[in-house]
Amino acid sequence: MAASARTPRRGLRIAAAAVSAGVLLTSGASWAAVNRYAGQVTLVDAGTAGGALEDGEPLTMLVVASDDRAGLSKSQKRELTLGFDDYGQHTDTMMLVHLSGDGQDISVVSLPRDTLATIPAWTDEDGKRRSSREAKLNAAYSLGGPKLMVDTVESMTGVTIDHYAEINFAGFLTMVDALDGVEVCLPKATKDKNSGLDLPAGRQTVDGAQALAYVRAR
Repeated sequence: MAASARTPRRGLRIAAAAVSAGVLLTSGASWAAVNRYAGQVTLVDAGTAGGALEDGEPLTMLVVASDDRAGLSKSQKRELTLGFDDYGQHTDTMMLVHLSGDGQDISVVSLPRDTLATIPAWTDEDGKRRSSREAKLNAAYSLGGPKLMVDTVESMTGVTIDHYAEINFAGFLTMVDALDGVEVCLPKATKDKNSGLDLPAGRQTVDGAQALAYVRAR
């Protein structure tokens, strides 16, 4: 996929899972490792309701994985066989992560990218007002970014979204490395020229670069 605008659905599903599972479910040393990277998180206005677990109220987060290459140098893109073209905003993965008020229970619901949704009217980046339309769910992200994505999911599900989290390729690399790698188990040795994947068969721990190649392999 080095020179393609298409993003493998399997890869983005795993990328989003890394955010929700890695950040929300880890504890102890792993949580401390993740916390070291908190200063690298970029805040965006996604029009969410806000709130914190300390309030004792349940929270719902929309997790989105994107194939954005921002934050990676040319040498990194070359080493990771990511290509150099900017294809704009794209996502194949959207998940609702719900946390109970005491933070002990977590539920995750995947929102299929091809779900037919009504995208609410929005104002584009040029200030032009756009009418609502029927489209695949992931089109909301491409058309209007995080805020339109949140508005569309809230309208479609009736669920109030308190927080929004997005991870791109650079964030995926950082998160996996912060967790000291993730475990995968391959039934056979796997090699993929486009993603740069080259892993032996069996259970093993992969670092950020290997994990990114793994989730991008077709």
